[in-house]
Amino acid sequence: MQNSHIDRIATRVVIPLRLAEDFVLRMRDLNPVFEVGGKAVVLDTAALAAVALAELKKPTTNLGAQSAAVVAALDALFGTC
Repeated sequence: MQNSHIDRIATRVVIPLRLAEDFVLRMRDLNPVFEVGGKAVVLDTAALAAVALAELKKPTTNLGAQSAAVVAALDALFGTC
């Protein structure tokens, strides 16, 4: 999630992806659904967090092509829509 222009800091802002089948209370704008590795996953926007770079492993996917849905989810979380 984090802008690459500030990649020298020791944390990254992340939004977890959860399996859609395990995500019970999905809100349309807040929790868009994507396909990753052939599985439906939900963006758990309310679980947005800063994580130490040392704790992160290899990225699972890049949702850059879905940026409109991700930005809309952030807007829904922060009340800007």
